[in-house]
Amino acid sequence: MKINSARDKQDRTLILVVGMLDSPHLASWLKRFEKQKDYIFVLFPSRQFRKINKELSDLIESKPTAFILSKSVKKIRSLHLVFRILQVLSNNKNIVIKYLSRLLCKELQTDKWDFVHLFEMQGAGYVFLECYRKLRKETDHKVVYSNYGSDISWYGQYPVHNVKIREVLAKIDLYVAECPRDIALAREYGYGGKFCPMVPNSTHFSNVDLEMRLDKPSNRNLILVKAYGGAWGYGNVILDGISKFLVSNLEARAYAFSVTGDVLKKAYYMKLLFGSRFDFSTIYNPLSRMEMFELFRSARFYVGYSRSEGISTSALESMVFGAFPIQTATSCLGSIFGSEITIFSPDDFDPDIFSLLTELWPREDFLNEASAKNRKRMRSFLDEERIWRATSSCYIKTPNP
Repeated sequence: MKINSARDKQDRTLILVVGMLDSPHLASWLKRFEKQKDYIFVLFPSRQFRKINKELSDLIESKPTAFILSKSVKKIRSLHLVFRILQVLSNNKNIVIKYLSRLLCKELQTDKWDFVHLFEMQGAGYVFLECYRKLRKETDHKVVYSNYGSDISWYGQYPVHNVKIREVLAKIDLYVAECPRDIALAREYGYGGKFCPMVPNSTHFSNVDLEMRLDKPSNRNLILVKAYGGAWGYGNVILDGISKFLVSNLEARAYAFSVTGDVLKKAYYMKLLFGSRFDFSTIYNPLSRMEMFELFRSARFYVGYSRSEGISTSALESMVFGAFPIQTATSCLGSIFGSEITIFSPDDFDPDIFSLLTELWPREDFLNEASAKNRKRMRSFLDEERIWRATSSCYIKTPNP
């Protein structure tokens, strides 16, 4: 599908987006361009997937001339089960990357792109790197890279990933970092190019969200918990502490989201034990963005403990909607705001969430003051106009000589 003629006629900026099409983070970035008419985004998947994220699907449906699925999408989605079987049988995760890289090479040489935007290193970055090694002719597009939570800060410590990360960074023109920590890491790994203004890569708020009147935390009784396990999360340990607190405080309720398979047994047990006072959703059937926002508006606390983290989208959402954030220092929030926000952010992981909640729950004046302070800072940091200026600056075309 060549779209040069449409682009040339309208002089619109043509961007090939390589990212996780099932991710709400990608949908949030693209939603910033929902009302714009100067861009065409063609979406290419950076990994196998079963279905497109609901918010992204709605965006494509509502603006079909601005957000277009790559011709490779249907083929890749139909092979989801095949990829999973091959990966298990061969114990080789690079099968998908190699296949996607061949398709990406075809896309790169099909149209005259202004930008290729890579979202997340271990998916889009590695697929692009594999493709770049295969390209038989030079391309003149600019390459933009947005890092998510653990792309560099976690994976960079492993030699095999460190080498690939450095190689990808050597081939990009613009880096979209969320915080000073990631800018410093990029420089450490040899990146010598330009940075777009610091901006969250994975969330979007309207000024209506930022300004709406909300109940004070002291009037709320929900604890919202990111309960993923796996390599980065502490879901089982955190839910043990939450369970103990629900027993001691009959006023409190809890909701766990992003529950992974290794935490599922604990979540089902708590649902059986506490009934209507506890519920959960999984990474396999996640809540929509609007459903998550509704939970944050009802939450007294947000709890997010992880071994590695970016700016932490969930921590930002908690502050926008007035919940008190308890977020490990693996998030780089502190490097952005310092004392301008109020957050409990232990340097080292402390599993005693029970004692912490027991201490903080009755401190209503403190929680209300923290909520007001955090919301004021978020109104400035996430202001729609500021975010738009920073985001659109990543796609400024160089005039032809």
